[in-house]
Amino acid sequence: MVIEGRDHREFHNFTNEQALLVVRAYIERTKAHLSDGRIKYVSIFKNKGVDAGASIVHPHSQIVSLPVVPRLVFREHGKIEEYSHLYGECPFRMIYEKERKTGRIILEGKDFYLLAPYSSVFPGEMWLVPRRHVRTLPELRKDEQEEFASMLVRALRGLNRLFPGVAYNFSIHQAPRGRDFHLHLEIYPRLSKFAGFELGNDMYVNALLPERFAAEFREVMG
Repeated sequence: MVIEGRDHREFHNFTNEQALLVVRAYIERTKAHLSDGRIKYVSIFKNKGVDAGASIVHPHSQIVSLPVVPRLVFREHGKIEEYSHLYGECPFRMIYEKERKTGRIILEGKDFYLLAPYSSVFPGEMWLVPRRHVRTLPELRKDEQEEFASMLVRALRGLNRLFPGVAYNFSIHQAPRGRDFHLHLEIYPRLSKFAGFELGNDMYVNALLPERFAAEFREVMG
């Protein structure tokens, strides 16, 4: 567990410096876990609010080392590998080039962009993606670490302005041991609940268009 600060300040109210300390804790613990040859994947995630599964009130995030690769990450890795084999480049380059013409790119920085994915499962879902092909958190340069932290604060601050007090999860997707990947962080606001249709069919209804969400986010952030 990573205790994110001494006081009860939530991530969206962090300074960039506070957020960077948390990101660097993620990096150091990822390195430590991967030094154990039995570990195949390091899962980093945050649950904020009861509706997102938080069981401790004080702001925190969690790190779990796994001897297996999670099914979702395994599928993502497979698609990245397949696209790279067919087209000679990472699919995230293509995703950026297409999405920048749609209005679904929410924020852009020098080294990262924040995206409302086309096929969002969650209303208000966002992905924070590095422009450079980076496999894991420890591969980020110092300047990239700083921008990653500051854009995560901006993403959560904008979400809280649009939906004050909203519960959310975020999860960092990085490379399984020895595999290619494109590092990114996914944010899942808990604005709706999955019911029988979603759970029984593995199909999800999202009533908030990503384009609309991205436009409203930019508006509240000025």
